[in-house]
Amino acid sequence: MSKSGKSRTQDPLCFCEYDDVTGNRSHIMACCCDCEAVDNFCDKCLTCQSIPDETVERVFETIEDRCRLPWLSGAKRIPLDVAFPIILIPCGLLVATNGYLSTMFVFVSFPVLLLAFYRNWSRQRRKTRTRVFYVWGLVSVIQLYYVYITIVVGFREILLWETMLLTTLFFGMLFAFYHAKNDPGVIASSTSPDDGGLRLSLEGKTLADLDEDEKSEVLERRRHRKSQAIPEYEVTWVDSRAIKEGRLEIWCNFCLVDKPPRSGHCPLCNVCIRLRDHHCVWIDACIGRSNHYAFLAALVLCIVTGLYGAHLTMTTICTPEMYLDWFLWPADCRFVYGDFPTALSFVSACYAYIAVTGLSMILLQQVLLISQNLTLQELAHARRRGLTRFLFYARNNVNNRGFWRNWLDFFGGTRREKYLQTSAVV
Repeated sequence: MSKSGKSRTQDPLCFCEYDDVTGNRSHIMACCCDCEAVDNFCDKCLTCQSIPDETVERVFETIEDRCRLPWLSGAKRIPLDVAFPIILIPCGLLVATNGYLSTMFVFVSFPVLLLAFYRNWSRQRRKTRTRVFYVWGLVSVIQLYYVYITIVVGFREILLWETMLLTTLFFGMLFAFYHAKNDPGVIASSTSPDDGGLRLSLEGKTLADLDEDEKSEVLERRRHRKSQAIPEYEVTWVDSRAIKEGRLEIWCNFCLVDKPPRSGHCPLCNVCIRLRDHHCVWIDACIGRSNHYAFLAALVLCIVTGLYGAHLTMTTICTPEMYLDWFLWPADCRFVYGDFPTALSFVSACYAYIAVTGLSMILLQQVLLISQNLTLQELAHARRRGLTRFLFYARNNVNNRGFWRNWLDFFGGTRREKYLQTSAVV
């Protein structure tokens, strides 16, 4: 039921129509028609044949083109990595309310389905970055807070100040994550140190985008910086930059900028970051000098909010017992699957406990690294060079100034961005 795309100027799209990838007009009710790529994919799966990356890419493109939301100016496309967690999480929690076995099945299936989606998504040649983890986390926290406000509070067992405290923690967590997604400290080309008098504003260009004069200037700068690179045998300290061709890499061939000490290039963001720690897929942003503090604050608030909300929920739907005359503990949870509201509240609380466990592992890792004034990228390179002990301790870390001084430097924003005092390169 498609028409020629030429008629769009004469006949506007209705709210359920859209122009597909071939330029023809289609309707969202025809989403299951003419799915040759999906049929071919299913045939190969049923016959146990290997599936080429091109087939996977066509399947994702077809499904994403058919995944539409009715809109006034025509049906809008919903990216598949956004639609996947929005549909899966609420549906999965609903299925989990059927009983203990269903709950266990859903919680085991969640990470399996998420990793399977990401594995197939990464097989697409044009897709190097996905929002599926970020949307998964965002949908999860909103879903859990919605269940608490609409169902748990309705049991009339929770005091007003407890709900107000949880709400304050929830919005404080969102505010911290919002700031954590801001600029992590991107290195601009105009800030490169000691470049032999060369000054060139690239404005995000690649080498292929430059004219001959700009290209020759960039190549000259690269030759100049490579001549300053330190041989591998002289690099005895933990460094965030890789060692290639027997020398410390102090020039980024992707961003066409100098790589100062403690910096790193992110292949997903495609930029170089000062004091780069890692790329967090759960907020879809790099963690660096400018947002590391906000990231740690958001992590702590998320754990506290999840624990507090889950505790309020469990002591409401389960029979609690009082300990030390002030602390309630859920003692009897035998009848949590007796009705749908109670079951959904119980499942949501369990989901919160699982999420908090994973976040606590990330927080523990961050605490161990900050206590050494070490970034995750520095730790990764130290492991490759055999400079680590006990998994998270790095030897020859010249920036380690002691536990208390490292934390004071972190909270004060005064962490040193060099390895040696005598050179601009290190």
